[in-house]
Amino acid sequence: MAAGVVAALMLTACGGGDDSGKEPARSVAAGEVCHGLFAGDEGKALRTALGVEAFSHLADDESVRDAAEKLAAEPLDDGAWREYRMCSVHMSQQAGIADLTVTAERVRPAVADAPHTNPEVVRYQLGRTAWADINKGVVYVDCLSPKLQGADGTAPAVLAISAWNRTFPQGDAGKYREANLALAHAGAVAMAKELGCKDNGGLSDRLTVKELPAG
Repeated sequence: MAAGVVAALMLTACGGGDDSGKEPARSVAAGEVCHGLFAGDEGKALRTALGVEAFSHLADDESVRDAAEKLAAEPLDDGAWREYRMCSVHMSQQAGIADLTVTAERVRPAVADAPHTNPEVVRYQLGRTAWADINKGVVYVDCLSPKLQGADGTAPAVLAISAWNRTFPQGDAGKYREANLALAHAGAVAMAKELGCKDNGGLSDRLTVKELPAG
C-alpha cells in the first residue's frame, strides 16, 4: 500500500506522467514567428493576412539560411530545381498544415515574365516583377551571387519568393493582396541578403507598393 501511495504522488508531481516533458502550448506575436522574419512592419501584414493577432509557437528547422543553402547546392540544370520552405506559420498548436508558408525557388526568366490573365491578380513594380492575389504574393528577384551556380557573372539567377495564404480570406481583396505582397517582399529581402545578391537584387528594405497595368 505504501509503495502505491508513493507512486501516485510521483505521478501527480510530474503532471500525470503522459504529458511530462512536453512544452506547454503558447502563442507568440507576429514578429516572433519564423526567426523574426516579420519583425518589422510586415508583422501587421501577417496579422492582416491571417486575421489573428497571435500565432502558435511551433519549433521547426525551416529558415531563410536553410533555404538559401539548398538553393546554393542546386546544379545549373533547371531540371533539378525545387521549391524550399523558408517559413511556416500556424494559427494554433493543433494545425497540421501551415496556414501560411513562405517559399523560395529558382525559375526560368520566362516564368517570371509570363503575363497574367486572371482578373484577380495584380502586378507590381518590385524586384524583377511581382504579383499578388488574395491567397498568394510572389516577388521575382534577379540575383547575381557567387553562391548560385551560373549566377556569378553577368547572367543572374531568377528567384521566386512566394507567400501562400491557405485561409481563403473574405472581404477587401486589395487588403489581402498587399498583405501577401508584403510577406513575400520580406522573404525576398531576407533571401537576397542571405545569398549576397548584388545590389540586394534591386530590393529595398522598405516596401513601396506600385501597381502595374493589367496584362
